[in-house]
Amino acid sequence: MRWLLSATAIQCHLAFGIVGALFVGLWFGDKAEFEKALPGNDWIWLLLLLVVVYPFVLFLIWYQHRDAMNMAVQEVLETLTEPQKVKARRVRWRRGSLVAIAVAGAAAVYGGDHGLLVNNLPVEFLGYALLGFAACGAFGVNIWYGGPIDPRFDPVIENEN
Repeated sequence: MRWLLSATAIQCHLAFGIVGALFVGLWFGDKAEFEKALPGNDWIWLLLLLVVVYPFVLFLIWYQHRDAMNMAVQEVLETLTEPQKVKARRVRWRRGSLVAIAVAGAAAVYGGDHGLLVNNLPVEFLGYALLGFAACGAFGVNIWYGGPIDPRFDPVIENEN
């Protein structure tokens, strides 16, 4: 959400904030002055500008920021060596697997709380075991021992802090 504090976003906030303050001031002020400033149904266009155009402009600023961030990430990835790429991919797999195990555990606990049974045993016990397994992995215990994403098999990278 840092893009909301970028220079272009602040310019957008200020411009639409001023227009919004003028609209609110006219709306809650003297009705004769409001009709003089915005005759007929012209106020609808101003309200449309504030409600539709402002979020659209913010979306465009976000999209520009996202593209810049993606370009920066691509530049960094291009400078990585092959062992660094392999290690980063293996770390992503481990993290994703931990999330999947935690989600499966939470779903099993939820199902067990609502009466789901397997061989007359509540599934919630399996859910708690999966959540504990995921917690161990998150706190650094090697739950992948001997498996395809075992951290012991990660490539060794020189000059790593």
